[in-house]
This record gives sequence, C-alpha cells and structure tokens, in this order.
Amino acid sequence: MTSTQRSESTNRIAKRNHIDPTTPLHLFARKMFQVLQGRKEAEARETMESQARPKTVTNYPLEHQLSRIYTRAVFRKYKEAYVYGTSFLTKKVCAGRFLVVYGRDGPTFSWSQHEFKVVCDEEKEEYKCECKQWEHTGLLCPHLIIVMTNEQIQKLPSKYVYRRYTRNARIDPPYDRNDTLQVGADGTSNSGKHLNMLRLAYACVRAGDRSTVGYERVIHVMTELRDQVEVLPPDVIPVFDYGGCSDPADREIDNFKAPPIAKTKGCRSEEGRRIGAPGPKKCTRRCSNCGLMAGHNRASCKKRTESFAVGGS
Repeated sequence: MTSTQRSESTNRIAKRNHIDPTTPLHLFARKMFQVLQGRKEAEARETMESQARPKTVTNYPLEHQLSRIYTRAVFRKYKEAYVYGTSFLTKKVCAGRFLVVYGRDGPTFSWSQHEFKVVCDEEKEEYKCECKQWEHTGLLCPHLIIVMTNEQIQKLPSKYVYRRYTRNARIDPPYDRNDTLQVGADGTSNSGKHLNMLRLAYACVRAGDRSTVGYERVIHVMTELRDQVEVLPPDVIPVFDYGGCSDPADREIDNFKAPPIAKTKGCRSEEGRRIGAPGPKKCTRRCSNCGLMAGHNRASCKKRTESFAVGGS
C-alpha cells in the first residue's frame, strides 16, 4: 500500500465515522487522535492473534487438529460452519450412513425439509455429503461436521485437507515457471523432477535441524550424493521458450533475440502513418480551396490558392 492509499483510507475512515464539514477544529484534533489510537489498537490485536494459539469453540480433538493445520481465515470458516451445523438433526440409517435435516423452528425455505445423505465411515476413512461442498471448495460442510461431532471422530484424514488451506502451503519453494521448459529422455518435464527433489531435500533439512548428529549426517550423505550424481551423463533436452530466464549455459548464443517492443499508450512513430481514415477514399466532398473532389480538404490541399478559381473542375 502506498502512502497516498494510506492517507486516503484514513481520510475515509475519519469522514465516514467521526467528523463532518461542521466539526470545530478542537473536536477535529480530538477525533483524529481517536482514529489513530483505534488503528494502532487494531494492528496490535492482529499481531497478537497471528502469534497466539487459535481459539477453539469446543474441546474436541478434531477441532484442535484443524486449528493447528488450517490458516486463521480457513479455521474461522470452519468455526462458522460448526456453529451453523448445530441447527441440524442427525438420524442414523445404517453403519456409516446418516440423514441430516434442518431442525430449527421458524420460517421455512427451499431446502429446509430436505434430508441430506451423509457418509461417515471411520474405518474406511470415507467422509462425504450429498451437498458436495467439499468436492467443490475443499471445506467441510455443516452437515458433515455435525455428524462427525456426534460420532466423536478424533482425527480427519490428510486426504481431506487441501495443502493450499494449511499453514505450510508454501514451506517448499515451487519451481520457477519462467524458466526454460526441459524434457528428459523418458518424456517427463524437468519442472516435476525439480519440485520432487526440492521437497525431499527440504524434508531432510528440516529433519537435520532437530539435532547436531542429524545435521552432520545430512551434510555427509548429501555431499556423497552430490559427488555421485555429478559424474552421470546428462540426458535432459531443453525446449526453448525465448521469453524464459534460464541459465545462459543451457542455451546456445544463436537462440537469443531482442525482447519484443512494448506498445505503450501515447505517441506513435510517424513512419508509415497515414492521415485520415483507412481504406480507399470515396471523394464525395469538395475542397473549398481548389474546388476538386480528390479526397482532401482545405487544410491538406497541395495546390496553390491563386492557381484555381472556386468551383473549378
């Protein structure tokens, strides 16, 4: 956020909630001090919540597990879905099969009488609902949450937790998409191999950080592995995409070319520029200077004024 955006946002907060054009100067100073104090308190509260342990609604082990895995925003959505799930009633049909229906008194709506079919099988680790919310968004629906709570499910399988919703979503560095696309002898891309090796290497690094012996072991093994891998002959074929930014050693000098010229707004080059509308001239208007219908006007007339009389042919 730039300084201009900060000042404009502060002005909007002050004008909308605290002051108006009739506010005296002494009240304006007092109100602005309250605005700044409120912003500082909000920033301090956000810092404390980001570093503190997430607050849970219940003491169920499932909720504690999700509070450690999910990000704050996603876990907040889970708590909202849990609270909303208390409005439903569950009925067991058979082993691992349930019916969930809306149970609150009040005005009815389109699906208030609908019974959602829910599958909750802890042995097979199978959890799904008829509403298909998890299949569409990757988040648990209220129907499934209330059934899992009633059945006292202790842990959610990892296959039902998307990596993009977790705190460790970016713990492994991804492969650079702007790099040169390369294909191995078996037809697999180098980006996939690169990402798999990075994940395994960073897993070894995290394991080696736990102890001094682990650190020394990782250094020794990776040093030996590097000596063994560097002597292998390469079989990767580069597929050049001239807009990439790979290592110059991977390319030949003939494959380089100048980047495309950006077509920015504003003035254009006069070279090859044609005045007037494109296409052939219809010549339906008469020049007021020379009197000819030759597709030009007085401003673009190339004839001298004294050589032709008005209305000449």
